[in-house]
Amino acid sequence: MKNKLIITLNLLLAFLICSNLVFASSSSIVLDIKDEPTLNLKLDDNSSFEKKLISKDLSNKTLTFQLQVTNNEPITSLSGELMIILDTSNSMENFINETTSRKEAVINSAKQLITSLLSTNSNLKIGIVSFATSPDIMQEGTINDATVISNLTNNLDELNNSLSNIVSTGPRTNLQAGLSLAREQFSNNNNNKYMIILTDGVPNVSLDFDLTYYSDSVIENTKNELKKLTEDNITTIAMLTGIDDGTFIPMGQNKTFNELIDEIFNSTTVNKFYYIQDKDIESTITNDIFNDLKPTEKTLKDIKIIDNFTDETINNFNISISSNIEFGTVTNEIENNNSLIWNIPEIKSDQTATLQYTLTLKDNIDNQILDKEFNVTKTTNVTYLDYEQVSDVSTKILLSEPPVTSDIIISYTVLIFALSLTGLIYLFIVKKYIKRDSN
Repeated sequence: MKNKLIITLNLLLAFLICSNLVFASSSSIVLDIKDEPTLNLKLDDNSSFEKKLISKDLSNKTLTFQLQVTNNEPITSLSGELMIILDTSNSMENFINETTSRKEAVINSAKQLITSLLSTNSNLKIGIVSFATSPDIMQEGTINDATVISNLTNNLDELNNSLSNIVSTGPRTNLQAGLSLAREQFSNNNNNKYMIILTDGVPNVSLDFDLTYYSDSVIENTKNELKKLTEDNITTIAMLTGIDDGTFIPMGQNKTFNELIDEIFNSTTVNKFYYIQDKDIESTITNDIFNDLKPTEKTLKDIKIIDNFTDETINNFNISISSNIEFGTVTNEIENNNSLIWNIPEIKSDQTATLQYTLTLKDNIDNQILDKEFNVTKTTNVTYLDYEQVSDVSTKILLSEPPVTSDIIISYTVLIFALSLTGLIYLFIVKKYIKRDSN
């Protein structure tokens, strides 16, 4: 019985040793990178998508890939020259509530606007011009109906002090004089130029008018002055408040205030027009007009990226997705359709969205793929603005089993022979002692 047991153990040991020469575990597999191209796709003039292999640990058989969407649109700040044209006619002294006059509401809001603009736009210069009519009635209809309150500057204190010292100057409204005088304050530099009009009345006086208030001459002159700003590429924003009854027809006209307003302030004369009530003065100036002046940033929206893995990758690698995702959401569809889906709702100017995932070789692999090169992904699909780009650019890898060398075979053979010889010697000794004991 002992003899059979010893022989069986030796045969089993020999089988196990030999089997190691035929069946390799995944720990003995060699991972090799045959090609690692970088995929680059252009989304528009200043944005792009990139996918590349960023890390490889061949000893632990892991590969880390990075998907990246970059919005290279620069963040621009408001620059150039801005003139604020402020109505100082007597009606601006009217109170809009128990404590605040219309002039105070407009000036305080203008101060907030200037503070907000200069806080982030040091290259912006701001000037202020007031308009109404001259205290001297003989000067009505001349450039003297307007006054330079502050020359172009980026000194916040100077601008605020100038606004604080504004006084009402006359009973009527010569908007054309204010526009003309303000336009003269601009430099000849080839830069951005803006004009903001803050008024509480329909113009009833203009330069060289026919001495009839609200006449067609006044309306036409004011319109033409506004059109000159448009022709000179000056961005013009106007706010009109203080009209209690838009259906009123002023003396010297056969049109209502509303009709005159539509004729003066329209898409051919101003870039933006706010016809508001007094209660909306602050929000219009500090929010709406401020946002109108902010440079438009190019934002990328609704980007969808799909990495479609090959069967070889899915069957032989575990895929883990980095938890550090700042933009969008990732859907793991690997079990359903071999895909990883990254949805990005928005990327603002000068921002970059990054996603990383890692492939780790499984413990048990399909031996049929050994010594065969294969791609990690079949395709990468990128959708933006309803346009889909599909690329088959992929990292190519090779899994192989190291060949059994002659030294290893000799070592195993010697080991088997030594173990077998040891067993035979043991049997011989056991038999000899059993025979001697039996005698």
